[in-house]
Amino acid sequence: MPHMDRHAMIVGAQKCGTSTLHRALIQHPEIHSAVDPDTGHQRKEMHFFTGNWSRGLEWYRSHFTGTGISLDSTPEYICGRQPVERMTSSFPNAKYIVSLRDPVQRAISHYRHYSDVLPRSERWDWRRPGGDLAANISAELRNPFEEYRGLLRRGLYAEQLLRLYARIPASQIQVVFLEEWSASPEESLSEIQRFLGLDPISLEMRHQNQRRPTSERSVSGPSRDHSTIALLSDWFTVPNRELADLLRRPLPASWYR
Repeated sequence: MPHMDRHAMIVGAQKCGTSTLHRALIQHPEIHSAVDPDTGHQRKEMHFFTGNWSRGLEWYRSHFTGTGISLDSTPEYICGRQPVERMTSSFPNAKYIVSLRDPVQRAISHYRHYSDVLPRSERWDWRRPGGDLAANISAELRNPFEEYRGLLRRGLYAEQLLRLYARIPASQIQVVFLEEWSASPEESLSEIQRFLGLDPISLEMRHQNQRRPTSERSVSGPSRDHSTIALLSDWFTVPNRELADLLRRPLPASWYR
């Protein structure tokens, strides 16, 4: 069974470009994704430290058969206390990558994705499946989700990062912003490769899940719900300030309204 001495994880956040980052990084010959031993298909998300924990660590290891750095990109991991404890205990020397984006845009993307995959998403973390963005935000404000789930609480990045920083050295965590790495992919991917202890090579970044331009969507969609966007912007003002203080760096300019 592989020892996985060089393990890396993209642990969050949901709807923050983790699929794009994963696909770019596994182009490197020293980085490999999980592979389903039954089908031979690559798996970006193992969900081991959440729903598959009972299968055992050897089951998890059996999916990583390549040499070099094994990469599991499951954005659910950062949301809960238990998965953070499990992954840092199981792999105390792993490298952890956290991709973030403007939490207002993250919430809108979250809502759109769940709306797109109805009815499969009916039991997922939103309060008004099939309802509009405003109804979901209003319901969640009245009845928040536990841990860091839902359209709102998944965007409380500083609180989630603090639990990770409490478990492992900051030198094992790299926080990146979608707005920055999508604008400067070559520079950003080189920084991530160096963080992983690799000599950077040129990697191609192929963006996933590109939606139709706003002009082609209904003007009644969430991106045009100005009052709800204003409410979200106000709600995230203090959490965003806490994030900037924690990271000791400015947030992308587009986060400020």
